[in-house]
Amino acid sequence: MVFFKKIAAFCGGVYDFPFYKMTPQIAELIKSKTADANYAEEFIALTSKYVASDEEWKSISPVVLIDKFSDTATEIYIWAGRNDRHPNFEGNKLVADKAKAKKLHVTWVGSDGGHCTGIDSIEIANFLSR
Repeated sequence: MVFFKKIAAFCGGVYDFPFYKMTPQIAELIKSKTADANYAEEFIALTSKYVASDEEWKSISPVVLIDKFSDTATEIYIWAGRNDRHPNFEGNKLVADKAKAKKLHVTWVGSDGGHCTGIDSIEIANFLSR
């Protein structure tokens, strides 16, 4: 059963670690200036309202869910900015790499931009309409 013919995801808050609480990974990203401290605090405050444990986090994390995804008919387009201070690039790239390893139809676009900057709306429209 195909649920979606196409999925386009850009600027997604995708991380390879729980982001509903302060973790050593988040602290290191803030310390290294890879992540914006204010954003991290706001994101943790938001997600902690909906996620209470690592198990719950894993149940919604695209990094985990892509391992269970087997719909080879669905085309996936993933975009992220390399200089995103949120920092979403690494998690999105990991999902794209995992999808490619599973032989899923995935288009990965890593831009030099920041958060939601440099998105090629024409490219995305072409992807969705073909």
